[in-house]
Amino acid sequence: MTEERIAAEQRVQFDRYLLDREDERVVGPQGPVHLGNKAYRVLDALIECDGKLLTKDSLFETVWDGTHVSESALTSVIKELRRALGDTPRNSRIIESVYGRGYRLVAPIRQVAADNAPLLAPEVVAEDAPVAQMGTQPWNVYSAQNSTIPRELPESLSAKPSIAVVPFQQVGEKTEAWFPDAVADEITVALARFGEFFVVSSVTSLHPENRNRPPEEVAEELGVRYFLTGTIQRFAQRVRFIAHLDDVIEKRMIWTEKYDEDLDDIFELQDRIASEVARNIGVSISDAEAYRARHQPSRNIRDIYYQANLLIRRIEPRSIATVLKLAERALEVEPDNSWAAAMAALANGFQFLLGWTSDREASREKTIHYCEIALKDPNADERVFGLCGPALNCVGHKIELAHQLTDKAIEINPCDAGSLIWGSWMDVTAGNSERGIERAKTSLAVNPKSGIGHLVAIPHAIGLIQQGQYQEAAEMLEKVVEISPQGDALAAHAIALVKLGRIEEAKDVYSKLDASGGAIGGLALMQLPEHRKMVEECLAIAAAD
Repeated sequence: MTEERIAAEQRVQFDRYLLDREDERVVGPQGPVHLGNKAYRVLDALIECDGKLLTKDSLFETVWDGTHVSESALTSVIKELRRALGDTPRNSRIIESVYGRGYRLVAPIRQVAADNAPLLAPEVVAEDAPVAQMGTQPWNVYSAQNSTIPRELPESLSAKPSIAVVPFQQVGEKTEAWFPDAVADEITVALARFGEFFVVSSVTSLHPENRNRPPEEVAEELGVRYFLTGTIQRFAQRVRFIAHLDDVIEKRMIWTEKYDEDLDDIFELQDRIASEVARNIGVSISDAEAYRARHQPSRNIRDIYYQANLLIRRIEPRSIATVLKLAERALEVEPDNSWAAAMAALANGFQFLLGWTSDREASREKTIHYCEIALKDPNADERVFGLCGPALNCVGHKIELAHQLTDKAIEINPCDAGSLIWGSWMDVTAGNSERGIERAKTSLAVNPKSGIGHLVAIPHAIGLIQQGQYQEAAEMLEKVVEISPQGDALAAHAIALVKLGRIEEAKDVYSKLDASGGAIGGLALMQLPEHRKMVEECLAIAAAD
């Protein structure tokens, strides 16, 4: 659908508002917006022009029906509109003044067809689309109110410019529902390479409950100042972005830009958007630009890349099997692709560690083999390091190298929630409980609504057990197993209960572990003798008749 057609529709969304021509009203995040008749008609006319200049003479003719009135009448109506919409003349995000000539609408617009459509784009999932950020999670998601880990902003991040990439609204034909979220995720990664940013993970900022709430409210909860958002449309081999950067605290738009690019250039475009954001916030970009986009996937595997990166976050058997198939399909096209090899390595590593394979030894060998392929690439980036590190750790191969790779991934991208989770796990299995807990907290700080929040809570709790804080660990794990009764959480919970002398409760938890197959996940990777002994002895007590 053309932009001109969208502008003429009965229901049109702009900024955070909906103009309903049938009911002649405007609705915002807090409900109906009270506008006088003239203010409504001016807004309607601006939307009809969709970014084109609307002269004062045209407004007088359209809104006042040619009746002679002074310019002050029009100025008064524009002020009323801006006040009602929370807009300002300087750095406007909705209505721009063109000195001496008229006004134009600068907010992107999109059609809203359904009578009960929400103000922000709903999640649209094709039947065969990968369900990651866009649909039902395999685990219940922690909310800010019931998270098992308090969301503390680490001191190292609190002074940094804070930003979230919020949902890109897909306009036009929605043939690939996952595409806008995948692109937003890539821009988040590109932004996080700027070490001077605190970047909230796109898993959180794209979370469904954040799509229909006032930006100020979401920003306060996430602890960010800046929002990057906009619209995206994919058609044939072209992609169109309209991006804008808002300072939510000062309620002003800082920057906006429209891009119309060939789809083959999308990775370069994502990095370019990240760089423009950095420049406009005033962050030094020299280091990040020196590192950016050295290893981008080719167009031959672009969609596979997007889908696998979204699915790897769902740690459950079916999703991991799909990730493995996607990665192997990419390797058929490009046998030396380091990202695909690293993704295949981690998928095999998960299957080995969590018992999701009928041939564990074959999965272990494949993990090592794919890591070797990935790490041969001289241009391997932090995503390759961040996948290979935990993959090697899962199968107990070259543990020192695994830690080095994970540390390098976090050094390059300190706001990557995934690398922080795996780093937390690897730290507690190595006996470094203090850093493991800190990384768990940081992971939750940048991704407080992760669909795999239980993975953050489990290494955190194991670190607490190692520090002798059994009561706190038991309380945390009790919440985790209510949400996701997986083996490592059940085993850790049983250990904490044994340490507290609550043996009967520990036996009850162990019976659930035994019924689930008995796999204890990361607890099987403990490297210090005293920690291995603790696991063995406590589980033996819990298992005793």
